[in-house]
Amino acid sequence: MQTVPGERHEATASLAAVLTFAALSIAFVLLISVTGCMRRTQIGDPALQPFESMYSIDRAKYGFTPLPKSGVVYIEGRSLHGDYDAMLHFQGNSYRTIAFRWDGKVYQWLGEQENFEGPREYETPDGRFHEWISIAYYDEAIFGEPKGAMIIYRGPEPMRMPGPETNWSLTLAEVKPLLRKWGFRQ
Repeated sequence: MQTVPGERHEATASLAAVLTFAALSIAFVLLISVTGCMRRTQIGDPALQPFESMYSIDRAKYGFTPLPKSGVVYIEGRSLHGDYDAMLHFQGNSYRTIAFRWDGKVYQWLGEQENFEGPREYETPDGRFHEWISIAYYDEAIFGEPKGAMIIYRGPEPMRMPGPETNWSLTLAEVKPLLRKWGFRQ
């Protein structure tokens, strides 16, 4: 059988693509198994009882919305870097993560981050995105987040920096009007 010039190159490229995809798939499966993939559960499930400390936090003080009363929660195990012993991931109108430290009996609230997406879009060199606000508070510095509060806005609203720039270290007073406008209530 005679091959046409270029067919061999296409076959080799296709084989390389398949092998690359297979290698990436295997790496992903290994990563999930090593990092202790997330367990999916529902709010109210007894699996969340060790995390009861999350209900004792004054969320309004930090700018967080109340915890949802229903919905899906993902339980993540200890971070690879040891920054936290468990993390809960909540999906809904906002996306929230809550970090915990194990004290030998129960998980103690370490901090959380809540991200809010706004209605407007803005252009960046990487494409078009929705504006967003991220509010975080941690009792200690973990995975690159500083100890204490950090509030960030990215979008077309001129805050401290004009234009679609990231505004770091904002205050609750600066972002609350936008959150109210977007329909979020603390």
